[in-house]
Amino acid sequence: MPITLKTQQMQWLEAEVSAGRYASVEAAAQSIIDEHIRQVTGDASWASGLIDQVRSRIAQGDPDTLAQFAAFVSSRDAKHSV
Repeated sequence: MPITLKTQQMQWLEAEVSAGRYASVEAAAQSIIDEHIRQVTGDASWASGLIDQVRSRIAQGDPDTLAQFAAFVSSRDAKHSV
């Protein structure tokens, strides 16, 4: 499905590709759309492995793990908020 981007959007995507953050403009657009869908739908499946690690460490008595995980999630949310 072809889409038309504004000049500024295309320039930004091309700069992201040039910086090596994405392999192509198409890959960048797909990744950005996927991330937006995860944010809108509240999909936290990306964190399932991290959650399992934290649960394990808490079960082993690691008192800092919960605070560290909460800080990580807050940091990630702040970076991805619109």
